Amino acid sequence: MNPRRRKSIRLKGFDYSQAGEYFVTVCTRSRACTLGEIVDGSMRLSELGKIVEACLREIPEHFHNTRINVFQIMPNHVHAIVEIHERETPTPTQPVGVEYIQPLPKQRGRPSHSVHRYQQVIGKSLGSIIRSFKAE
Repeated sequence: MNPRRRKSIRLKGFDYSQAGEYFVTVCTRSRACTLGEIVDGSMRLSELGKIVEACLREIPEHFHNTRINVFQIMPNHVHAIVEIHERETPTPTQPVGVEYIQPLPKQRGRPSHSVHRYQQVIGKSLGSIIRSFKAE
């Protein structure tokens, strides 16, 4: 794992759960070309690339207030435009507001932090959508 961390390009204080279209890029680990290859100018998906495509297409099934307008899978990254619609009206069984993620279990060789600011995820936000996509 690279010890250097990229500087976040997120806007401080911006509500990424509000309606709008968001351009997202997700890179593979170590930028390995595992999603396919470009052959004669066309992207040919690997088996893993096909799984990524299926997961992208399923995002609106898990997040009913979203739509994936367009996406492009490349050998070592994915570009997508994620559209978030107005929030759904919560039902009595749906939590409202912030959903809390339990702290990750301790891993050997890594320092443990009891609470980290990224363990708090706003439900139906761009962050929760991408986190879910990456977890698949």
